[in-house]
Amino acid sequence: MDIINNYYDLTLLQWMMVIFCALLVGMSKTGLSGAGLFIVPVFAAIFGGRPSVGLVLPMLVTADIFAVIYYHRHADWKYVLKLLPWAIGGIAAGLFTGKMVSDKQFKILVSIVVILGIGLMVWQDLRKKNTVYRITGGLPPHWGWQVGLQQW
Repeated sequence: MDIINNYYDLTLLQWMMVIFCALLVGMSKTGLSGAGLFIVPVFAAIFGGRPSVGLVLPMLVTADIFAVIYYHRHADWKYVLKLLPWAIGGIAAGLFTGKMVSDKQFKILVSIVVILGIGLMVWQDLRKKNTVYRITGGLPPHWGWQVGLQQW
């Protein structure tokens, strides 16, 4: 603990944010979508652009391994095997990009990726809601539930 504290010289607030982000890594694997997008910018603010990715990536990979071990009955290996080459390619692209750009440029790239990720999540969420509204004839889905309770 002393080595880490001397190396990074973090304040109490920074340690609390690191611990909170570590908890979010685990929570992001249980279905809390979007939690992972918060982790990288916080770590980048505390540790710098490139070191943050070097710290977060092993945490995410470890959490993925534990999630697959825990949910092994529900793991569909064909999807895991389909995603694995893309994940390895993304790690390789990040490695080469990280070596070619400065820390400031790396932070900008991480910011762009996070903003695009948030935009993609919002777009997917809106698509799901539009699908549900089309199925229910344009009415909010909870209205059907409420009507069902009133009939009962």
